[in-house]
Amino acid sequence: MNSTMKRILLFLSLTFALIFAARFLCAQTNPTKTMTEKKAPQHPNWKLQWTQTVDEIKSTAYMFQHEKSGAPLLYLANEDDNKVFCIAFRTPPTDSSGIAHIMEHSALCGSERFPSKEPFVDLLKGSLQTFLNAFTSDDRTMYPVASRNDKDFQNLMTVYLDAVFFPNVKKIPEILMQEGWHYEVDAEGNLTYNGIVYNEMKGVYSSPQSVLYRTIQKSMYPGSTYANDSGGNPDDIPRLTQEKFAAFHDKFYHPSNSLIYLYGNGSIEKHLDFLDKEFLSRFRKQTVDAATKPQPEFAGPIDITAEYAVDEGTATAGKTFLSMNYLLPTDLDNAERSYGMDLLTYILVDSEAGQLRRALLDAGIGLDVDASFDSSILQPCFSIVVQESDPDKKEKFLEVLNTTLKKLADGGLDRKIVEGAISRTEFTLREFQVSGYPKGLVLNMNVLETWAYGGDPLKHLRFEPVLQKFYADLNHAKPHKLYFETLIQKYLLDNPSRGFVMLKPKPGLEKENADKLAAKLAEIKAKLSPEQLDTIKKQQQILKDRQSSPDKPEDVAKIPQLALSDVDKKAEEVPFAETKSTVPIVNIDVDTNKIVYVTILFELTPWKESPAMLSFFSDVLGRFDTENYSYADLNTEIDMHTGGIGTGLSVSPIEGETDKFKLHFSVRVKTTLPKLEKGLELVHEILTKTKFADTARLKEIVQEYRAGMAQSLMSAGNRCSFPLVRSASYFSPINKYHEFTDGLEYYKFLVDLEKNFDAKSGEFAGTLQRFADSHFSLFAQSNGQIFVTVPKEQFDKGVRASLQKFAAKFPEEKQSDLTMPQIPKLEQLNEAVVIPSKVQYVVKTADYRKSGFAYSGKMLVLTNVLRTGYLWNNVRVQGGAYGGGFSAGRSGVFSLWSYRDPHLKRTVDIYEGIADYLEKLELSEEELTKAKIATIGALDKPLTPAEKGGRVAGMLLSGLTQADIQKERDEVLSTTVEDLRQFAPMFRDGMKQNNICVFGSEAKLTEDKALFKTTVRPIE
Repeated sequence: MNSTMKRILLFLSLTFALIFAARFLCAQTNPTKTMTEKKAPQHPNWKLQWTQTVDEIKSTAYMFQHEKSGAPLLYLANEDDNKVFCIAFRTPPTDSSGIAHIMEHSALCGSERFPSKEPFVDLLKGSLQTFLNAFTSDDRTMYPVASRNDKDFQNLMTVYLDAVFFPNVKKIPEILMQEGWHYEVDAEGNLTYNGIVYNEMKGVYSSPQSVLYRTIQKSMYPGSTYANDSGGNPDDIPRLTQEKFAAFHDKFYHPSNSLIYLYGNGSIEKHLDFLDKEFLSRFRKQTVDAATKPQPEFAGPIDITAEYAVDEGTATAGKTFLSMNYLLPTDLDNAERSYGMDLLTYILVDSEAGQLRRALLDAGIGLDVDASFDSSILQPCFSIVVQESDPDKKEKFLEVLNTTLKKLADGGLDRKIVEGAISRTEFTLREFQVSGYPKGLVLNMNVLETWAYGGDPLKHLRFEPVLQKFYADLNHAKPHKLYFETLIQKYLLDNPSRGFVMLKPKPGLEKENADKLAAKLAEIKAKLSPEQLDTIKKQQQILKDRQSSPDKPEDVAKIPQLALSDVDKKAEEVPFAETKSTVPIVNIDVDTNKIVYVTILFELTPWKESPAMLSFFSDVLGRFDTENYSYADLNTEIDMHTGGIGTGLSVSPIEGETDKFKLHFSVRVKTTLPKLEKGLELVHEILTKTKFADTARLKEIVQEYRAGMAQSLMSAGNRCSFPLVRSASYFSPINKYHEFTDGLEYYKFLVDLEKNFDAKSGEFAGTLQRFADSHFSLFAQSNGQIFVTVPKEQFDKGVRASLQKFAAKFPEEKQSDLTMPQIPKLEQLNEAVVIPSKVQYVVKTADYRKSGFAYSGKMLVLTNVLRTGYLWNNVRVQGGAYGGGFSAGRSGVFSLWSYRDPHLKRTVDIYEGIADYLEKLELSEEELTKAKIATIGALDKPLTPAEKGGRVAGMLLSGLTQADIQKERDEVLSTTVEDLRQFAPMFRDGMKQNNICVFGSEAKLTEDKALFKTTVRPIE
């Protein structure tokens, strides 16, 4: 991972960034010592500094310091069996060579006790881990692991601690060459750069949003470490030398500079003893200068203009980003400010009713507005960004921005919006569900936001006092000036440390930069002596030999591992019961901490209506006026009474079917028991009383959606989602439907609609209204089904009755329609999709049922073997791509992909080689066992209550039974090497099917144009 991970987590966590913005008013130097009745843990070599209870997360916090090494350790003890360990280091960069990011990668490439080339991958091959990765943020590096299995957890800690303290990076220069950068001489004799982080960051710098945020950071922190990109700028990465690399580790990777964190229901004494005896006792306390210094206050506002690349010939109108950014002074003890500024992003901009959002959009300055508050670093920054604008709108942007902020500071914010924002945040805090990340890890990231700078590590975890203060402040009678108006005045309007940043598109900039790089490398080569050039070639070969040579069996054997006896052979079963009613109700019986999760589904006929039109309709419900609410008031009501209402299309495979699938309109609401009926009332209002007559609002949303998809297309979507769906749509009906509802075809639909909106708006609004009107009956009892996740006792006491009352509001029968749906023809397009990128996203897919194969759990073991073996070694390690993978779904599709890949044809050739690889596959019993264990670990990831409800819904909609799930698990556990070899013909035939779709740079796509039938340029 790189410094972008923090950005990604911020965007993911703007859902839960508010969660932890609350600040507890005490300093680490003198915390309140609230002792629990339980006896505090003791260890002779660890000094217990203090103990505190944290009721908000049902934990007891213990702060220790290791006497000999000086390492601090925070232990959050609770009943969560998904234990988390993390060791973090303060690693402030002094340049943009990516040294911290490359060290994060490289430390996991072999160590003193575990000398295999990649213990990280060896762990992935055979662990029950629930999380295993590493992150580099702006000034610190984290190495977290998580597992529910005690033995596995100990193994993970052992390998990670040896990796960070005793890595091989200082004595094996090929590690820096592989993970960071190195010279290569290509077939034509040209000098080039390659390396995993180098290519990863080329991909990052292809995104205009990434360029914008890096420009903002550089401009707002000119005198601070934050002016440097800890992830690495591709232009600067080749400046990193082996000597600097080793010195960086010597300086920063010491226990005295570490921040050790443990979470969960493990044995504290056992963990303290393990850390002391196995690692920390080898070090003595030392002083490490790793402090981050604040940026001095600006003398006055700054004004910066930068450029990003778009393809030659691309129109530049409406593609400029305008932003105003405000640097706040460091104040780690100011709980209310941090929480309040997080909330302010929602109150001003992120809410549909946000008054600043409305002012900027209504003034026609751009097509979308974002706000963010980065409190993860020492000195926070508040940013307001307008997308899809133009340079000549700068003055208007500043005028509307400042005028609106002054109006709000003086006249007051809409109190209903503020109350809704606080209520929304309170719900999220009490729910505390973060899909994909262990709870303990999210807590850890928030702990570090203060602990890393010497502040109270528990500050972000205590939210009750701050929420109570905000509610009390809200209830003051006017003309009392609310806290949020004060924040606007002090930190935005009166703040001298503010800066305007404009990012403009420049056609041909990528080619210009590529030409400069080629010229630079040619100049470097020209200055090399024949002996120096020969040395580069020899180093290149040494690296390839190291990458292609297998580890010594005795080295691999040193990686601690589990046995199959450590694995539960029975698949987890989520309890549920069906209630017969006018609308069938399924109750998923799990503890939800007094929250009710409801999903209402209405089955539709695929292709009966325009998929793109239906998709748009399903996405925008809740964003328009209804019979009883303006869309702004509706948004506030949703915030005040629910944890969110979401609508969309649900496309489900049917077990055993290739050409058929199920389509449902889906609406999800989560709320508390006392507010359930009000939440359902709002759902009914949205579904049956939405008004689409406001074409100005309609156009605004069309433009916003099109702009958002355009930004996603520039990075091929989330982990290649666009090319994966596109390639499979050539032969798969379910993927073809996805193409029209959230893929490239849907993007084309939005582009056409935006271009021709004036001519099409009447008919378009009319169709949307037809969907919404009750007489059309998309939503009827006869095609409805309800899933509710709540304990059975609460379901029986009142939830069932509320849902039945809600269902009775809908018509009994769906209106019949005899029109036969027109299904689009499936066609192999094999497209080269040109995006402004320095790297490629290479996808090939196939229909394995055409090759005579049926879905089996053995395919999941195969996924593990390929992902951590053949594809990892060839696509990532030797090829330099950031990642690659394989997957096979129940619908008959298998997919191969690479991510941020400098190659194209080479990667396709690697895919072609899988059949030969499998025919000759040799795995020891130990290697096969590890693959099975890791596969089971992936199946057994902990699920939130909402996810358990979704799992049951998915099973019932697709026709899966618990017996099918157990059969899949049994197939995983019974897999043999011969079973895996039997998949070779599937790949040989699948590659001959030749379904390929690649998103990438025009130069590389042109170079390998023989692979494609069609070239597509979706971003005009």
